[in-house]
Amino acid sequence: MGGFLLGKSIGIAVRRILLERSISLLEKENDILEELQALFEQVAFILELSGNILESWLLIRTNKNILDNF
Repeated sequence: MGGFLLGKSIGIAVRRILLERSISLLEKENDILEELQALFEQVAFILELSGNILESWLLIRTNKNILDNF
């Protein structure tokens, strides 16, 4: 009977350690995902800004071409 209880206690301890490690890994994964989200938001902002710059440049070129044709 003592061996059974010891084995069961060891099994519970191992499961607890694995659960704690899993929680730690999930927390690290969550931190990484939050950092990636922040990076993607920065990339989206840069792309939007680049699009605005390109649109302005095209508008200036179009207006210049119109004025050159007068």
